[in-house]
Amino acid sequence: VNLGNQNDVFTLNPLDAAYAAPLTIGGGAASDITLNYSSASESLTLTDLGGGLTNIDSTVTATVIVDNAADTLTLNAGETGDDLLFIDSLPASFPSNLTINGQSGVDTLNINDTVMMAANKSFTATTDQIFFQTASSDLSTSGTGEVNLTADRNILLSNGSSITSSSGDITLEANLSGSATGNFSGISVDGGSIASVFGAIDLTGVGGDTGNFNSGVSVANSGTVLSTGTGPSPGSITIHGTAGPGVSANRGVIVFNSGAAILSLDGDITIDGTGGANPSTGASDNDGVGIFASGTVTSLNSGNVTLRGTGLTGGGGDERDNEGVAISGSGTSVTTIFGSIVLDGTGADGGTLRNEGVNIENGATVLSALSDISITGVGGQSGSHNDGVEIRSLGTRVAARAGNLTIVGSAGTDGSAGSSSNRGVEISTQAVLSASAGSIDIAGSGVGENDNEGVFVAGTANEIYSTPGMVPIPDNGTANLQIAIDEAFYIADVDVTVDVTHTFDRDLTLTLISPFGTRVTLASRRGEGGDNFTSTRFDDDSGADLSAGAAPFTGTFRPESPLSAFDGESAQGTWTLEVSDNQGGDTGTIDFVEIEFNAPTAISTVSGPIHIDGTSNGSGNGNRGVAIESHARITSTSGEISIEGTGGGVDDNEGVLITDSNTSISTRTGKIFVYGKGTSTGDRNPGLKIDSGASVISTAGEVQLLGDGYGASEAAGVLIEGLDSKVDSGGLIQIGGFSFGATDENPGLKISEQATITALDGLNIGGKGSGSQLSGGANHGFVIDSATVSASTLDFRRLELSGTSGPDPNGSVGVLVTNKSNVISRSLDLLFTQQKNGTVFTPNIIPFEFETPAGLARTATLTVSATANLGTNTQFFTLDLEGLVTQNLFVDDGMSSTPVTTTVNLDAAQVAALTADGLISMTVTPSGDVSPLIGPTELEVSLSIPGAGLAPPIVMKSFESTGGNESNDDIRVDMGSSVEAIGNLIQVEVADDFILGATGSLRSASTIAVLGETQDGDFDPDGSTFEFSGYVSAPGVGVRGEQDNDTLILPDLDSGH
Repeated sequence: VNLGNQNDVFTLNPLDAAYAAPLTIGGGAASDITLNYSSASESLTLTDLGGGLTNIDSTVTATVIVDNAADTLTLNAGETGDDLLFIDSLPASFPSNLTINGQSGVDTLNINDTVMMAANKSFTATTDQIFFQTASSDLSTSGTGEVNLTADRNILLSNGSSITSSSGDITLEANLSGSATGNFSGISVDGGSIASVFGAIDLTGVGGDTGNFNSGVSVANSGTVLSTGTGPSPGSITIHGTAGPGVSANRGVIVFNSGAAILSLDGDITIDGTGGANPSTGASDNDGVGIFASGTVTSLNSGNVTLRGTGLTGGGGDERDNEGVAISGSGTSVTTIFGSIVLDGTGADGGTLRNEGVNIENGATVLSALSDISITGVGGQSGSHNDGVEIRSLGTRVAARAGNLTIVGSAGTDGSAGSSSNRGVEISTQAVLSASAGSIDIAGSGVGENDNEGVFVAGTANEIYSTPGMVPIPDNGTANLQIAIDEAFYIADVDVTVDVTHTFDRDLTLTLISPFGTRVTLASRRGEGGDNFTSTRFDDDSGADLSAGAAPFTGTFRPESPLSAFDGESAQGTWTLEVSDNQGGDTGTIDFVEIEFNAPTAISTVSGPIHIDGTSNGSGNGNRGVAIESHARITSTSGEISIEGTGGGVDDNEGVLITDSNTSISTRTGKIFVYGKGTSTGDRNPGLKIDSGASVISTAGEVQLLGDGYGASEAAGVLIEGLDSKVDSGGLIQIGGFSFGATDENPGLKISEQATITALDGLNIGGKGSGSQLSGGANHGFVIDSATVSASTLDFRRLELSGTSGPDPNGSVGVLVTNKSNVISRSLDLLFTQQKNGTVFTPNIIPFEFETPAGLARTATLTVSATANLGTNTQFFTLDLEGLVTQNLFVDDGMSSTPVTTTVNLDAAQVAALTADGLISMTVTPSGDVSPLIGPTELEVSLSIPGAGLAPPIVMKSFESTGGNESNDDIRVDMGSSVEAIGNLIQVEVADDFILGATGSLRSASTIAVLGETQDGDFDPDGSTFEFSGYVSAPGVGVRGEQDNDTLILPDLDSGH
């Protein structure tokens, strides 16, 4: 039959099989050929006959031969039969649009070989199942040709198979009705590939209803979905997946196992998934979107990446680990270059445990090189550990290098009794968040009964790796002992312990080498003729120099060059302890090496601000607004850090808690602001609590700490306590605490248990107590108890302590300094030190930078110590301080390990010019005739500015209170405590009594002035008492009362004062 350019429909039935010759159909380029097959079950096979003919063989009806010149060829399988359709071969550049339709039976299309459509021709199939069975199963279009596959059940691309297009779209849809039965993923790219250049890729699948692993869309085992187009109209990738119901691992969209990838250049990637419905018996791991086990989602240029997921829905029973978006595993990543990343997840709507909105863990990476990252999560609706956003585990990293990082999380639990640890945002167990040039904003809202923080940031103990050795050290040779580290995590600090047996330590140089090739000299030709390094630990923070030690160097020492050179590197790979013997006559062995990494949970920026805001919404105990603990670090080089938290519940609900040794909030030049509010009804609900060795430090910026405590008792506004707990600032420190407690022990501000507060440029701290006239008392305004507060000043600020007591029949006071506490005003010297090493010869330049308070007009001394390896020639260098100061330096001829020291004295004008911007930059360059060095030259540069911090006056104030509380407006210094102004005055302004106890002391290099009832009005007609039973040392003391019955008490003859 020759149709010319006409359209026609041919209906075939079983009687056609009686024909001895096949039916041959031809048509012109404008013709459409449609073949309707019988209702009987049959197999249809398409093969290439050559010569422009395609053979369609049927097991039931006649064979049909089609001339490929037709514009469109359509095959319609029978209405009721279960048909098998096979494409075994087609001619290259198949010239017709090809459409294959299944009917009401269970019809399966198997693409077994290459199908290459001619330019602008499309391939369309609608059947129950579509299988790409072999590595040769490749379907491709070119030009505007499209691929449209619709399966009533599922679509499978096996290993090596592919679908590709140029400018035409690729659309795959599977089980959209959700009615197909069985155990399957709607669309499975299992080692296969789907790729387009400028056409859009759109995959939509619904999983099966039986058993587990019924994903909507699965990309696995080196399966890929690629968009390679660039420019203004690239192809996008859109994936929608809905998992089928089941007990376990029924994910809306899953990308898993090494090589599995969703990748684009300029096209956007959007992945949207819904986890499987709960069969009412309980379910787990039914995530909305899951990227696991080295699966990747990547935009290599300007494409944006969006992942949205909803965990398991409906049902009942035990529901756990059903995350909205889950990204897990070393090598697993979601990354972009210029495009943004959006992660948006909601955990299981009826989940009982660990149903996070967004979960990133186990070494996974989320990274945008030059754009923003936004993460939003809502946790499961009942039970515990249903965080809005959880980022945890060693090696896990979320980084926006040049953009902003925003995280918003809400624990979605209903807050039922027994629910716990439902945090809005959790960053824990050594995960790392960073924004090199942008900001970090974290907001979290917890809910539940107990331990439901708004934002929770927590680390773990250090990672330690070791290996024994017995590696021989040859005479005049080098030995290596290596440690292989499998885990990928980022280094914040390194300490090293070694055992080396050798009969002449001065022969040896010990060097630690990282997997990145960074070399740090631990010891170089030390120990003279002594033997061995025995349990020798190298730590940058050690105050002991190797030059002051002796073999076998047992103990902890500062290394020759800083181990901080490794900071920021990944620990993964092979580390090497290299020991070189540089002189003949002795040998030895490397016996042992241990490397201890501090890999804290870390949140950091360089110049951008960090803002953390958390609200607990808890109903029971331990519900902090923001909790930062256990080796957690929040740092910014120059950006401001602000933390705000609101606790809630009954007991132990701090607004902000910063706790545990090695937990720190720090910035070099930025400001730190922390505000906490402990809105609770029970006990121990301070607004802000810093304890157990935690620290808040700004090297050159201001620190402001504020807190409001609520509840019955022990509701301090601000509580700073514990050995090594400290607040330090190179600028001004301001601390204000207000208690709204109802009964007793509610000071506004309390600093205790050997905590320290140190400010370089002034200190202003105070508090207001609260309580009941019927309570047990201790509602002081401000308490310093077994603690130290000290300050100097750069611009004549004061050290000011102030307080207003709360009601108390037993004698709370406005300001209490007690239990061997110290308040000190002093002049401080600034000292900055850096150490660097390298092979220094033309054209190498060693840069140094010192951050300083800006505009210091004081003299200073710059000291440079240089040490060369033995055997080097004399080296000459030039020191350049921002072009204002130059100085020639030299290193000796290497016959001695003693450093050569050069001192440069700087006058006040030079220092003021150098510190105008708060930063001194210096370079060291070689000069003269320089010969190559055998090893590194080490330079230690220190800048000392004596008296840069002046002693501020100390001002202590108590304020008038009302409501029958006037007798509590005292200031008390007792029990071995001292207030000392070294170089300035002490001024006490007291609303009622000033008490210096018998073991207390006041010391001033200037005047001590005590002024009574300095505020307007006189609420205490009984007058003030000024008692000096302790030690007083000052050139002059003045005491002034007011117009009432004031009393002055001096020490008696037996007091010794």
